[in-house]
Parts: sequence; C-alpha cells; structure tokens
Amino acid sequence: RLRRRWTATGGSPPPSSSSGVVPSWESSSEDFGQKVDLTVRIREILRNYPEGLSILKELIQNADDAGARTVRFVAAEARPCRRRDSSPSSSSSSSPSSSSSDPLSDILSGPSLLAYNSARFTSTDFKSIQRIGDSLKKSGPSGTKTGRFGVGVNSTYHLTDVPVFVSGSKVVLFDPQARYVPGINPANPGKMIDCTKSSGRGLVSSLPAAFDPLRLFGCKFDGSEFPGTTFRFALRSERSAATSRLSRRSHSLEDMRALLREMAGAASSMLLFLKNVERIEVYDWKAAEGAPRLVGRTSVSNGTEKLRRMRSYALHAPAPVPGSRRKPVAVDYVLELKSERAGTSEEGGTTSAPAGETWMVCNQLGGGRASNMASDKAAEHLRLVPWAGVAARLDPPPVPCAEGDGGEADGGATMDEGMDAVEVVDGDGVIDDTQTEAGTGAASATGPSSGGAAYCFLPLPVSTGLPIHVNGYFELSSNRRDIWWSADDMSGDGRRRAVWNASLLADVAGSCYCRLL
Repeated sequence: RLRRRWTATGGSPPPSSSSGVVPSWESSSEDFGQKVDLTVRIREILRNYPEGLSILKELIQNADDAGARTVRFVAAEARPCRRRDSSPSSSSSSSPSSSSSDPLSDILSGPSLLAYNSARFTSTDFKSIQRIGDSLKKSGPSGTKTGRFGVGVNSTYHLTDVPVFVSGSKVVLFDPQARYVPGINPANPGKMIDCTKSSGRGLVSSLPAAFDPLRLFGCKFDGSEFPGTTFRFALRSERSAATSRLSRRSHSLEDMRALLREMAGAASSMLLFLKNVERIEVYDWKAAEGAPRLVGRTSVSNGTEKLRRMRSYALHAPAPVPGSRRKPVAVDYVLELKSERAGTSEEGGTTSAPAGETWMVCNQLGGGRASNMASDKAAEHLRLVPWAGVAARLDPPPVPCAEGDGGEADGGATMDEGMDAVEVVDGDGVIDDTQTEAGTGAASATGPSSGGAAYCFLPLPVSTGLPIHVNGYFELSSNRRDIWWSADDMSGDGRRRAVWNASLLADVAGSCYCRLL
C-alpha cells in the first residue's frame, strides 16, 4: 500500500531488499552515538572550579543540604597498610589484595583528608552522587537545596583519584579512571559495599589502611547503621599524579594542614546563613596518636530549637503560588558564634580562650518582582526561591527584649513608604505580628571587618561594597563563583536569571537591609 501511494504521487518507492522487505535498522546500520568520557568531564569541572577552600565549602554545603548539624575535617597521616585476615591462605602472593603492588592498597594507604558530617545519605542522595553535573537536588519539590548546581563532591578530584565514603551501612568507592578498584569498568566506575552482609564486612576488613580511618567518628562496620557520613580523600601522590587522567597536581599532608588552618580561621563566616550546620571542627591526626588533635572549632552558641526553626525556615516555607497576594515573610534573629583555636600538633596543641561574635541576621521570603518571577510558570524549571538576607556584626551585643515587646524596632512590621509590608515569623515558624527573635537594645552594626561579601548560603568571591554580608538564592555560574548579571547580548534564560538576581537584591535583600538599619 505504501509502495502504491509513493508511486501514485510520482515519488520513488521505498528502499527494499530483493525479497521486498524493508531492511532493519539493526542489520543496516551501526552504532555511532556521541559519547562522554567521564575523565574528560571531571577535568572540565576541575578547570572551571578552583582548588583551595572552595572544595571544603562544597562539602559543607552538601552537609547542610542533608540536614547535618556538625561538620568535621581531619588531616590524617598515612596508616600502615596491613591486611586483617585470619586465613593463612590470605597472605598468599596470589591474592591481589594482599600484594604490596596491589594498586588499590597503594593509592589508599597514603595521607588523606577526612570529612565527616552528622547526616546519613538517603536513597536519593546515593542516586544523586552518581550523577555528574546533574544533581537530583535541583529537581526536588521546592528546589531549596543550595547544592543544586551539580559540582559537589566532584570538586574533590582536585585532591584524590579514588574518593571513598561510608554512610549508614554502605561503603562507596569511585574510580573514574577504572584503574584501581577491582572488578569495575568505564561504564560503571565504582563499587558499593553493603556492610550488612558478612562478605561486605570481610572485604572492608581486608584493607584496614583504606577503611580503618573511616571508623574515627563511630562507624563500626559491624552491619549496624552509622548515623552519619564520612568521606576519605587519599591525597594524590607525585607518582599517581604523573599518570592521572584527572589531574597532574599532587597534594601533601602539609598542603592539607595549611588548608584546614585556613578553614578554622574562616569557619565563623561559613555559619552565618547556613540552614542546618551549626558546628565546624578541624583536627590533625598523626599516625602514632590514637585520636586527632583539635586545631579549631566554631559553633552557634545560642542554638536553641527555636533558632533552628528560624534558620531553616526557607526549607519548609510553602512554595510560591501563581497570582498569590501573600505578604513577604520576615525571619530575623541574633546569631551568636563561639570560636576556639588551638595550635597544630607541631605547635603543641595549646587551646586559646574562646572568642565570641554576635551577628544580626535579617531574612525575608518573598517581595515585589522576585515573588512574581518565582511563581511564573515560564521560569518553573529554574526553581527560583525568593529568599534573601543580610547580616551585620553587632557591637556591643543586644539586650534581649522583654516578653511581649514589639513594634517597628524589633519586628519590621512597619516599613518605609514604598516598601512591602511584611509578616514576621516567630521561632515556632508561625506568623507573629508582635516580635522577632532579634529584640531591641543598644546594639550597633559594625559590619564585617574584612568588607561585605555576597553569599549563596556560603561566601562567594564577590564583594558587595557594603558594610554587611548579603545572602540570597542567587542564580550562579556552574562553578558557583559568579553571579549572573545582565548584559546587552543576553536573552532567554540567561537574561531571566540576571533579572532574577537584580530583583532578589532590590525587592528582598533591600527590605532586609532596611529592617537591619
């Protein structure tokens, strides 16, 4: 019938074999699709994403998205590489795991960076971490996870060729080069070990140099659920760097110690706008010592349940509704931070007196054009959240307000003419027209001593030019270092993202700044 139709209209008949049957795709074509080399993709991420403190920021951000309260970093010396295996045959040279030339043992037995957080992976987290540059965080119900930019743990390939982590009862090893972990291939470059199974526990026990450091924060590898997550990044040695297809840069333990000292000094700035993390600790661990030594610790010292609900309000706020005329919601509070510093192990480990900081943090959900854009169906795929805030350091600390006090000074319920009126959230997450956590008093904002920075929940390498820090769910470049700004040659989503950032600053952050003043 098809042949008759084509012939009747003057067309050529469809191709056919001598038998009159149209050839099949399988027999008449060959595979020729575009492909992505995983190592090339990782190298591209590393080229665009800098080394240094930014790597630790990504790990903190992932922990905050997971709901962790505590984050710890440890610079760990190399552990002795010995098999823990009772069977006589296990020491045979025929066993690759027991051989001193075993590639996995060699690469995992050196010095490392340990990164712990107090949250456990969900099934979605395990799926998300397998995806390069396409995190499932950004497809969640509200898009409020900050690590929706798809960099995350991939930035740690600056440091290591084989990241390892334990969460719950699962141990995971990634090997993008398919070079070190037995039994993998480029199509599936990693392994997951289930420690609820005796075979899994036996495999972990066979490589103590690789896995024993993961026991540091309470993981027992006995089949029970470890209520947290610990990453181990074995530092890339000069020998490994010479042939690595990910990075030719090696890292020493001294590099890590210097980086962690930098983190200890910057930790207070990391906690200002996070939603869950309230403690960051840094340690140094020598092989001859049973426990690591403290280098620095910074924590939220007024971390009540009430404050926790206010810090995480954006996570639980209702999604924008198209056409809704709901007022913007103000979430303002005082944040008190306490920092302790100690010398490194070479300096004797003497702990200094705790130092305190008090910050006024003013946040807001919704306002003006930002609310309209967030509820616009045309921008739904961008997962825009109209949340922004500002923070200024207070000196001296404020005097808490008396129960029932309120009004313009402590709630911001009355705004300057031309600004949106706001509803004020109390510590129970409900609207309260009488007071906020901030209170009143003789506090004055001194501003950050190093100048104001832009934040997307963690500090960005962008100065505000103001004596305050400014936070927001900004649209960022893929490496999380640049904020999208408008240009004459922009159109489509690029222009929409730039307009969003301008609206978030003017309509949401601007309102917060007015309340702060």
